[in-house]
Amino acid sequence: MNPKYIDTRPQEIRRGLALTAPLFGILDPSIYDIPRVDDKNETREYNLQALSKWWGITEKSKLVAMIQRLTVGDAHGYCIDHLFKMRACLTPTEWKQKLETTEDSNKLNELHFINLVWQGVGAPQLLAWDVARGAMLVRTGYMGDLLNKEEALFLWRDIACQTQHAFSNWQQYFNSFQCGSNWYSHGDNEEDNRGLLNHNEHWFKEDTRHCYAQKLQAFIKEIPWSMHIKNIPMPESLTPFLNANSIAE
Repeated sequence: MNPKYIDTRPQEIRRGLALTAPLFGILDPSIYDIPRVDDKNETREYNLQALSKWWGITEKSKLVAMIQRLTVGDAHGYCIDHLFKMRACLTPTEWKQKLETTEDSNKLNELHFINLVWQGVGAPQLLAWDVARGAMLVRTGYMGDLLNKEEALFLWRDIACQTQHAFSNWQQYFNSFQCGSNWYSHGDNEEDNRGLLNHNEHWFKEDTRHCYAQKLQAFIKEIPWSMHIKNIPMPESLTPFLNANSIAE
C-alpha cells in the first residue's frame, strides 16, 4: 500500500475533500469527483514543485498560514465586500437607477456581476473559491510531506466545519465557487471585464454542466451538508503555526 494512503471513506474526511471537487470540475469533467489520497504518480517532488510554482510556498509555516487565510476567505473570499454591501443597501428602484446612470462598460459589468453574487450566493460571497483551494492545499501539503496525516485530517475537518457554518447547502457553495472563479479570472481586467458575465469556458460546457448536476446530487445524497462532523483534536505539532482563535469548534 502506498505510504501516503488515507482512507477517504469516513464521511468527515470525505466532507473536507469534497470541498475541492469544483476545482476538478473545471479541469476535467471526467475526474469531477472527490480526489483520492494515494496516487502513486504524485511524487513528493511533484507536489512540492506545485506549491512553489503556484503559491510560492516552500515551507510548512507558509503553507499552514495560507491554508488558514483561505479557510476564512482572506485571499479573495470577500474582496468584493464593499460592492456587495453597496448592493445590499440599495432598494430595487435605487439599484435600477444605479445601473441606468453608469456609463462605463466595465463598471456596468461589475455591477451586474455583484448583483449575480447577491442573488445567487448571498453573504458568503466568493468564499468557496478560497475554501476549495485551501482544502486542495492540505492535500498537496500532505502529499509533499509538509504535513503529516494527523495534521491533514485536522485541517480538513476545520475547513469543513467553518464552511458548514458559512453556507446553507452544496448549491450555494458551488454557486460561490463559480462566481469566485470568474472574478479571479476577469475581475481585475481594467480594459475588458466582460468575462465576469460569461460562464467559465470549461465549467459551463454542456458535458461539464451535465456532470456537475449528477455529482451535486451524489454529494447531497452521500454527504449531507448538515451532517455532524466529528471532533478531531489539534495535533501539538500545529500549535506553533495556528491562530487558535480561528479554529472551528
